[in-house]
Amino acid sequence: MLPFAGVVQAQRGGSPPNFDGPRGFLTASLSDGEPVSFFLEISREIGLRDRQRRDLIELRRRLREQNKPFVARLDSLRRLAGFELGDRANVSRRDAEALERFTEWARPVTDSIRMNNDVARAEARTLLDSDQRRRADSIAMSLQDPPRRGRRRPRG
Repeated sequence: MLPFAGVVQAQRGGSPPNFDGPRGFLTASLSDGEPVSFFLEISREIGLRDRQRRDLIELRRRLREQNKPFVARLDSLRRLAGFELGDRANVSRRDAEALERFTEWARPVTDSIRMNNDVARAEARTLLDSDQRRRADSIAMSLQDPPRRGRRRPRG
């Protein structure tokens, strides 16, 4: 069981936050890597049993519920900073300054989300057996560093 009382509130969850616009580059590192959903998404590959799946779904539900205040806080900070999510191809000086303000103000919130990602990942891993953890780690590594095309593996 996750020690929620002393731990910062949870991570974002699987659905996009209500930022009144498309998900921008800033949200990707915090939301797209939700550790509990990762284990559920690869459930077949790692051979999750029904009980494990139910426990992971419950863990994810608790994290999402606890994350609601974080999403609201990030949205408020974004508006206060004057930062709009969207296409970052043509960033004006004003937009860059707003992003810098937002990033500075949001740091404690994003740090808290990252801490909760770590706590959730650790709890989720305790629900897996050693073979499942090994397979999940292997899948995670392959997703982080896909082989480059045209590059040959060294012979050996």
